Amino acid sequence: MQDFFGNELKVGDTVAFIYDRFHYRDLHKGEITGFTPKQVRISFIIEHHESLGQQKTIRNPKSIVKNMKTV
Repeated sequence: MQDFFGNELKVGDTVAFIYDRFHYRDLHKGEITGFTPKQVRISFIIEHHESLGQQKTIRNPKSIVKNMKTV
C-alpha cells in the first residue's frame, strides 16, 4: 500500500493522520501495526487530560502520510 504521496507503507512505519474525537479533529502521530485488504491499522497514544493511553484506528492509506525521516 502507498500513502498520500505514494510512499510504500510497511508495519512499523511512523505516520501522521487526522483523528476525529468528539467532533474535534486533531493531527496525530502513530505507528502502523497491520493491514486489512484495503486499509491500514494504526496504533497511537492520546495524551489529553480526560483520556490517556494507547488507541487504535483503521484508516485509508491515502489519508495518511509516512514520516520520511524513518526511511
